[in-house]
Amino acid sequence: MRTRSFARLACLACLACLACLALLGGGDSGSTSQRTPASASTSAAWSSPAAPASISRQHETNGPGGRRVVQTPAMSSDRPDESFAALFEKSGPAGQAPLRKRNPRIGETLDALVVQVGRDAVFVELDGRRQGFIESIDLKGPDGAIKASAGDRLRVRVVSVDPEAGVRLAPTVEAAVAVGASVALTPSGASGAPGEPPAVSVAIGQVISGVVDRVEVYGLFVQLDGTRGRAGRGLLPTVELGVPRGTDLRKAFPIGTKLKAKIVEIGDGKMRLSVRALKDDEERAQFDGFREQEKKAPAPHTFGTLGDLSRFHKSK
Repeated sequence: MRTRSFARLACLACLACLACLALLGGGDSGSTSQRTPASASTSAAWSSPAAPASISRQHETNGPGGRRVVQTPAMSSDRPDESFAALFEKSGPAGQAPLRKRNPRIGETLDALVVQVGRDAVFVELDGRRQGFIESIDLKGPDGAIKASAGDRLRVRVVSVDPEAGVRLAPTVEAAVAVGASVALTPSGASGAPGEPPAVSVAIGQVISGVVDRVEVYGLFVQLDGTRGRAGRGLLPTVELGVPRGTDLRKAFPIGTKLKAKIVEIGDGKMRLSVRALKDDEERAQFDGFREQEKKAPAPHTFGTLGDLSRFHKSK
């Protein structure tokens, strides 16, 4: 009995398999007729000039009822102005937010381009976005002439920001020295209070006079005339004194000795002086003056050559 039951179950399973194969064969026979119109409709959708901006994609899938064509909608392009390229152009560099003009802050150091030089002010452009001005007195040299010209690039510091007056700037010490303008030397930590010594305006190449304030092994500290405190004090190194090696500076230059020197370096609120440079300039000026006198003096009277003398005697 059990053997007969197993045989019946096996026959039923074989019949079920044959039925499935028949269904699959019928689906394959009709797939050709279904595929052709789908392909035609797909090519028409892509080649038609009047196709909408939103283009759909078609693909075939297998299912219990055979193969069928499925249409998937694509992303709409009804707004071409919102493309990725347009959005990238609206953003800043490297896809950042658009750049905005930021107001300079007092005390901030910026790069500036001189665009115009006036009698009372020098107008500059800050980073190509904003404009500011520098008072002409901050860029004048010892001779009173403005040392900046259009096209110069300066490093400036923001002094004040006023909606009406604009952005007032001042050149850094390095920038003023580079163009040959006078700079104000103020001691570190100065607040501008009435009791503090005034700032001293000096320039490279300027000749100053002062008195020896302190003597050290490496040189002298000279206090400029008309000043007091560190703001008007300069260092005169031993090598710039022009004295023989081994000279006792305390005996040769006691405190209170008057000196004249030339400013050869300015930086970090300090100045370096030189007596040798001043003497070299004086000797060069004397030599140039002597050469000029030689050019202007009349040529000395001479008797000429021996041939000229013989011809002169023969004519007599």
